[in-house]
Amino acid sequence: MTALDHQIKSALKARARLAEAAAGDSVRMRRRVHERITEESGMRKWSMRKMVVAAAAICVFGSMTAIAAGRITSVTSHSTHEEEITQYSQLDAMEEQVGVKSGVPQTFSNGFTFANAMPVYSQAEDEEGNAVMSGQGISLTYRKDGMADMNIFAEQSGMYEGNAADGAQQTFEHNGITLGYSEVHYRFVPGDYELPEGEKKLVEQGDVVISYGSDQIEDKISKSIIWEQGGMVYNLMSFDSSMEPEEFYEMACEMMDGQ
Repeated sequence: MTALDHQIKSALKARARLAEAAAGDSVRMRRRVHERITEESGMRKWSMRKMVVAAAAICVFGSMTAIAAGRITSVTSHSTHEEEITQYSQLDAMEEQVGVKSGVPQTFSNGFTFANAMPVYSQAEDEEGNAVMSGQGISLTYRKDGMADMNIFAEQSGMYEGNAADGAQQTFEHNGITLGYSEVHYRFVPGDYELPEGEKKLVEQGDVVISYGSDQIEDKISKSIIWEQGGMVYNLMSFDSSMEPEEFYEMACEMMDGQ
């Protein structure tokens, strides 16, 4: 899984935290999303990554599907607001329960402060839908007045091949570890949205990532830095942030040094 793949996954998880749906709406949307995946897979040489992006609405309602290589063909992640914590003092207990060490401070040196966190549960399946591996992680939100939310994800790395920073647009180094920074243009659209011909070309070129499941058309730029450390993958991601890559890197270094 490349840096872009991880960033897509993290962006969809971040969107999931902004929306909840009634059971009927969730089932209906999931059905529609799977129809979209079937439709999109028939387009001109669509890659697995683009099929993943077509499944974004699943994430908006609490889970998502991502394609991995080899024996594992899909990884489904889910979380629930019922397990959300809003006090930093509760984080150690959650990390011990999940088996994840995030290294996050209560407040970063740039002023971003802990707002909430919840565990994330993942399951890898083969092409026949059989569960072959499971893992856990944590999704955190940090806030600062006048700034876009910072979403932080820490999860086990064993389900994916390759280094998380592979394919990043820009790289940094810290204590011998490579961190990958990327920016991606997302267009969040309703489940029945039909791609115009001109937009299909932008998607195929990788200039725009289409994500189904929003109640209206929204364009957002995600900024993300990702790295692997101690068998874990860490990702800091924010939509429409005014921060520069170096600022993401500085926050990542604080987490790395906090391990």
